[in-house]
Amino acid sequence: MSISKQRVRERVKRKSRARMRNKCRIIVCRSNKHMRAQLVDTNGRVLGGISTLNADVKKKFKYSGNCEAAKAVGVAMAAVIKKLKRTDNLAFDRSGCLYHGRVAKVAEGLREASIKI
Repeated sequence: MSISKQRVRERVKRKSRARMRNKCRIIVCRSNKHMRAQLVDTNGRVLGGISTLNADVKKKFKYSGNCEAAKAVGVAMAAVIKKLKRTDNLAFDRSGCLYHGRVAKVAEGLREASIKI
């Protein structure tokens, strides 16, 4: 990664962390093949998570590195959040990635399942 791109990511993370203080975070991680989402409380404990490697999501798709699979991760993550009864005071942490493509589809899946982020 180039130095300028690294600086941009660090700046984005720093600004977003300031806005997310005292909120539970939904952290999204993406790789070329998979999407992951985790719910982390204000103390840094992971409360729950879902990914395209989970059996519930994996059996729906042939390839898990596309937008449809990312949206399914968002919907499944919303079910986990509702089960934990943490539907308020949430922040969407995109881990420095652009809010575009698969990252945006995870957020769209969360919003469709009536989670306010």
